[in-house]
Amino acid sequence: FVVGGYWLLRSLKDPIMSVIDGVEYIPQAKIASLFVVFGLVIVYNKLLDILPKHQLFYLMGATYGVLFLIMGLLLLHPTIGLANTKSDPSRLLGWISYVTIESFGSMVVQAYWALVNASVDVHFAKKNFGLIVAGAQIGSILGPTVATQASVIGIPALYLGGSFVMFLMIGAMYLYVQRFGVPAEEENDKSNKKSSGKEEGIMEGFYLFYDHDYVKGIFCISSLFMINVTVIDYMMKVL
Repeated sequence: FVVGGYWLLRSLKDPIMSVIDGVEYIPQAKIASLFVVFGLVIVYNKLLDILPKHQLFYLMGATYGVLFLIMGLLLLHPTIGLANTKSDPSRLLGWISYVTIESFGSMVVQAYWALVNASVDVHFAKKNFGLIVAGAQIGSILGPTVATQASVIGIPALYLGGSFVMFLMIGAMYLYVQRFGVPAEEENDKSNKKSSGKEEGIMEGFYLFYDHDYVKGIFCISSLFMINVTVIDYMMKVL
């Protein structure tokens, strides 16, 4: 659900931006999404000190589900939505849609993996992470495949479908937690924080980045990859 919903919406973000605001503004929207994600990471780190990982996952999923629902309905509007084919960078819906989908891919996917990593041991991970990744690959195929039917289904309907997938994602995670319980790591973290009286704080991730060279290396590799993919993807769209 996480990856399938993301790839369904990811396949729609550039066409929506192109129709509403113009394809030439996609780079600016990408830059804007970086600042939004940076702010959301700070908020996310703060919420980790307040909420358990599974509850934070529910909160994020519900928030994005509601946002996608609202934007899907706005896309049906005759002047705000896609019916108005006059591209204008002052139309906020395209910008908000693009940034929301970009931030979803950055925030919810990593929140899912954080929850999974906290829920399982090494033995389980060796046996089942391959299946999880395989399921993610199926979702990454099904999402864009459904998006290719936009001319039949309609982009607003697909957007609303993406919103529905967010709530299915929450439901699936809720059933998982009900069956297997809260990750033991979360309860240990709570007891450790209470005993030590110290919380990590919203800047902990940045401290880890500064202190550990291997984190910088991961950052550089993933950043260079995404820069290449983004530049090539944009060039293919404007050719």
